Amino acid sequence: MGILLASEVAWKLSGKTIAKLVDEAVYEPLEMKHSAMGVGKLNRASLLRCQVEKAAPEAGSGDPASQHWDWNSEFWRRLGAPWGGAHGSAADVARFLEAFLRPEGRLLRPETANLMTANHNPRGLRPRGLGFDLGRQLGGGRCSEGTFGHGGSTGTLCWADPESDALCVVLTSLPSGAAHPHPREVTSRLVAEAIG
Repeated sequence: MGILLASEVAWKLSGKTIAKLVDEAVYEPLEMKHSAMGVGKLNRASLLRCQVEKAAPEAGSGDPASQHWDWNSEFWRRLGAPWGGAHGSAADVARFLEAFLRPEGRLLRPETANLMTANHNPRGLRPRGLGFDLGRQLGGGRCSEGTFGHGGSTGTLCWADPESDALCVVLTSLPSGAAHPHPREVTSRLVAEAIG
């Protein structure tokens, strides 16, 4: 809800939707041509649908009332909210991670990028940056503690490890709670092993 509120505040201050702001401030400077908040300018037919049968509860599994309100619904595809409804290619997600792995000022000042990938939680709580998960667990326990990234409900996982200067992007259509181990975790662990 905090991200939704921040998006609304940004809209009121700028007169632009969060989708337009992200397009201008993130996608254009990083040349992320295959990304959008919501469907945006992307070819709808090129977007993969998320799997929902026997999927995680957040994907609408088991609740007939939610059949038309899952990740594939028009609501989510048009919403373009920063916490869900973003679409992008693996190459574009890699470009985004690189802007934090090697901050050069194209997206943010280097000190701001570094602040976003630093832990802001007190000892004893899961390490979190500003918008990023942190820690070696992102690569199956095989990355450095400085690793930062994100895992999504629809089966995505991406991370960058400053110590090895490596990154990994796994995009799937299988919700995160639908399989154990999830293919994204297996793939991420294999990538981390290969670089370690």
